[in-house]
Amino acid sequence: MLVAELTLEPLGDDAVGALAREVGVIDHADVEQVVAGADGNALLAVEQARALARGEREPPASLRGAVRASMATAGAEARRVAELVAVAGRELEAAEIAALPVKQPHAAATEALQTGLLTSADGQLGYRHALLREAVYADLPGPHRTHLHAEMAEVLGPDPTGSRRAAEVARHLRLSGRDGEAVQQLALAGDHARAVGAIDEAAAFFAEAVELRPDDPDLLLELGEAEAWRGRREASEAAFERAEALLERAGDPLAIARALTRLQRWYNGPICYPRGVMAAAERVLEVLDASDADDPEVRRKALTGLGWAEAVAGDVDRADELLAQVQEMVGDTGVDDAVTWELAHARQLALSRRGRFRESYESATDAAERAMRIQRPDLAAGLWVNASAAAWAAGDFERAEEFNARSQAALEGTGAHGLELLTLCARVHLLLRMDRLPEATQAARQAHEAAERLGDPGLVREAEHSLGLVAMAAGEHARAAELFGVALDGEAAISRPRTRLARAEALAACGRCDEADQEVRATALEPVGPADFPHTLVGSLTRVQGLIARARGDRELAARRLEEAAAAWRRITARGRTGDDVNAVFADLGRPAVGLIEAERELARVQAELEELHAAVR
Repeated sequence: MLVAELTLEPLGDDAVGALAREVGVIDHADVEQVVAGADGNALLAVEQARALARGEREPPASLRGAVRASMATAGAEARRVAELVAVAGRELEAAEIAALPVKQPHAAATEALQTGLLTSADGQLGYRHALLREAVYADLPGPHRTHLHAEMAEVLGPDPTGSRRAAEVARHLRLSGRDGEAVQQLALAGDHARAVGAIDEAAAFFAEAVELRPDDPDLLLELGEAEAWRGRREASEAAFERAEALLERAGDPLAIARALTRLQRWYNGPICYPRGVMAAAERVLEVLDASDADDPEVRRKALTGLGWAEAVAGDVDRADELLAQVQEMVGDTGVDDAVTWELAHARQLALSRRGRFRESYESATDAAERAMRIQRPDLAAGLWVNASAAAWAAGDFERAEEFNARSQAALEGTGAHGLELLTLCARVHLLLRMDRLPEATQAARQAHEAAERLGDPGLVREAEHSLGLVAMAAGEHARAAELFGVALDGEAAISRPRTRLARAEALAACGRCDEADQEVRATALEPVGPADFPHTLVGSLTRVQGLIARARGDRELAARRLEEAAAAWRRITARGRTGDDVNAVFADLGRPAVGLIEAERELARVQAELEELHAAVR
């Protein structure tokens, strides 16, 4: 007599993991595989765990035998449906079931359900457990499996729209041996992934397509752009160089010029490399001038890019001339959002170079909105983060923070990892300047997490430099010294002389004066560029020497060095800030001028340290 009916819920992950270990599975990854595959079913968990414990990687023979017995009762059409669902690797929707290559697909699907292996819900048909699907799939003979993949490719596509199914179609085409047809679907999948901000996936699809068709320059350029959006400059340039070599072999100068224009756009957007923009733009003009053919639009883009690069780091008067030439080419009518953005961005940087900071960032908003309208959030973010630096230079910190926040918002969901990291690092500097240490610490941690996800050693070092800054501000000098040391051990877009001086200061605060002296000596041997603010290095270095002397107890030497540092900062204060100070970092390191050296603040800090030293003597 039935007394009660119990509905058993699936076992939890911990319980399934305990079952797997009880059977003899030791490796953590194998335990996780059992947990993922069993879906809470104790029988499936035990069977798979036993197979793994025996060193078998495929579904266990006992399970495959049981599945084979269940399938034996089904008719040919029902077995075919079950096999196609196994090959699909997911649940099939009603329209896909109707398109299966069987005479009566819905009747066959209904019969397949009676095997007990499959289930149906909300019009979808799939296996009760992933292990059951894997067992059916593993039991398919090789040639038959290949044929079924070809049939699934026909059921699902090919997809001419570039929707989410293009990647799935490509997978089935590859597994059916039709690699040539898979290339187009992989390219469509890459386009779709990039459009929805899945940049890592886009790069993977284009890389797979290039692997199948390595002599296709268009695919290589798509791969290069995807890598640029990931912030991976070396990978992006490597793909471009391969594409350029193929185009040169084909002897088509216009194709080469157009490819260089794309490289220029990467450097002007997700990678942020002003010198690269200048070099690419000049090469475009050289190719066009040396050729009988011309493309006015390509020439306009090159001239605009060259004007932008001159505004950043070259001759600002020449930048004005180039931008005026572009304005004359496009006239007063027919200027689209893209052209308007390009001109506005270059003019913003030219105004900043001239020290007209407020004008430069007040004109940024409209141009950034135009960039968003043409679906170029990277360009909008770049403009806003540069506006943030200009606002800092003007002492308008509230606007600087607002612009930084707008840059972050523009990048959300785009997959533009390099720009995301740059914006977060800029935020760390800005929040530290505003004495908001907890928020700066959080931003630095976010930057480090983003860099580690990207897997680029240089970007990781950059993020560790930001962590070092917040550790220094928090008085965690030993931790700061460690992080600055790590940041210096690699190719990071940081000022190496300034990082060495920061590390020397941290070491002195820890009483490690000999190591601090070594960092000061190493500072003098580092190459110096515009981003290091060379005119300020003497004042910074002399101050650190004074701090080291103070840590050693040599108050006389400490006072002398700090007085020398104060004199150096007074000279710089009298000089005033110029636009070159703001654009120097952008030109040299390809990042906004966050962490500006403010001579007045540096002088005040040295004077406070001198007063503290004299008070201790008294």
